[in-house]
Amino acid sequence: MASGNPLSRRNFLQGSAATLLTAVATGHAAAEEKIVRIIDPHVHVWKNDPKYPWPKEVKDPPKEDALPETLLELMKTNGVENTVLVHVIHCRWDCRYAGDVLKAHRNRFMGVCRVDPTADSAADDLSRWVRDYRFHGLRLSPATGAAGDWINDRKRMDRILGPSR
Repeated sequence: MASGNPLSRRNFLQGSAATLLTAVATGHAAAEEKIVRIIDPHVHVWKNDPKYPWPKEVKDPPKEDALPETLLELMKTNGVENTVLVHVIHCRWDCRYAGDVLKAHRNRFMGVCRVDPTADSAADDLSRWVRDYRFHGLRLSPATGAAGDWINDRKRMDRILGPSR
């Protein structure tokens, strides 16, 4: 790219779709034999709604919603088959909104939840997000310095993730 800017997700998807369409239109055997699937691995959704209140420590929450309907339309426009919803960090440990979106769109989204790794209930919280909302991944976000030392606490991590084998 002449501007030196990194390739955006949208430009990549548009370029990939154009390449695929050109290959199919010109009869490229490789394009006919192999179906290209586009999966977006990291997208956030949120909604300003009293049912899903922002945590008290979030002083300036986003004013605009990031709704699944908008995401689904963008996916359709850009040829994205599936998306991984990653629970937005601003919501801290309450993954209900992302979980409700997963439940409503099981055929389009997979999900990554968060748990408070310092909470004694972390393992139970993870089990609940998986069981009740069908999350398939876990996002742990250690901070720098002493605030992130929990990542080195083997007993705590084994409780959350299970002992390493």
